Amino acid sequence: MKSTSIPLGLIGLTLAAALPAQSAECVGKVRTVNLRDQVNPPPVVPESRSVTLSDKLPSGVSAPAGTSDVLYGTCAIGKAKLPILVAKSSAKEELPNKLYLDGNGNGKLEADEAMDLAATTRQQRTRGGRIEVIQANKTGVPVKVNGAELAADLIFTKTKSGPATVRLMFSRYLHAETELDGSARVIAVVDSNFNGKFGDAGDLWALTKPGARPLSGYSMHGMGEGHFENGTLTKIAVDGDRIKLASSKADAAPAADLAAQRHRAEHIWKERFDGEREVFVKARKLDTTRPLATTPIAWKDLTFDEGLALSKKTGKPLFVDVMAFWCVWCYRLDYYTYPDKQLAEIMNASFIPVKIIQEQDRGHDYAKVQKSIGARGIPAMGIFDGDGNLL
Repeated sequence: MKSTSIPLGLIGLTLAAALPAQSAECVGKVRTVNLRDQVNPPPVVPESRSVTLSDKLPSGVSAPAGTSDVLYGTCAIGKAKLPILVAKSSAKEELPNKLYLDGNGNGKLEADEAMDLAATTRQQRTRGGRIEVIQANKTGVPVKVNGAELAADLIFTKTKSGPATVRLMFSRYLHAETELDGSARVIAVVDSNFNGKFGDAGDLWALTKPGARPLSGYSMHGMGEGHFENGTLTKIAVDGDRIKLASSKADAAPAADLAAQRHRAEHIWKERFDGEREVFVKARKLDTTRPLATTPIAWKDLTFDEGLALSKKTGKPLFVDVMAFWCVWCYRLDYYTYPDKQLAEIMNASFIPVKIIQEQDRGHDYAKVQKSIGARGIPAMGIFDGDGNLL
């Protein structure tokens, strides 16, 4: 019998065509995130950017006439950089009561961009005791970013001994309702590239259960990425207010999608840490003179059992870092500690380094390994031999 060879590409097309696929379309509505609504919580948290303010004005920037205790910073939003200034209108004022924001996007602070601040004080409990916090909120502030007219909610915060910050939150998102395998789901699309549109490159989306905990950008998907749940991979395309869904059966989320999500989380945290670096390093008295690694730690995308198997095969102990996308101190390790040259060389030469990320825990190891380490929270690190014994 004569054999026939079939090109691998045709085999892939044939298998893909054989998989059952479903498509649907729904109409979305623009909504505003309200995190105070405990009865019907929003599916996502607002897209936000923060800036740490300094009491030193850069060259070319002058304090508005008559103001006192001036604080200044530049907030990066997409490709735009918005100057922000907070001050007391006079030395007689007890609390900051003026905020200047570059609302027209021309890179300058102008007299008509001044806003009144109604700051208040409150006591906040910390591990070191109670501290006084100065805070002021502004809602619906018009901001022009990358040519788009947006609205932001602003939160100014300052402690007596700590840094002052301004956080800008952009609360609008595209909301739609659909079903997945017969169960109700909510679709949320966020304008993460700040161009006033929903669903284009650079935006994020989520498919979640009604009433679930609101998702942050760390846990959402890029527009070209799919949502994997219970053996179903769902992707969307947005055209105006219409959202088209395409679902197909799958064994797991595509590795490229998971890698993109990890990279995005790292980028979000790095932007934040870059902005606060000067103040944070000074407050924590960090040693920034140590050499940085030219070859970073080669973290392996393995489950705990897969890591143990590789540990046994190579004879190297398994180093596990249990973390989550939402964990600020987990990513501070990535930013300040793991880039150390000596540490990276030791980790790469002598250990099997593995991260167990809560949101990508395909081995169901997140809680189990925390318990093995004896940790009550994250970040949690442990070293194991090939048999799973904690060293």
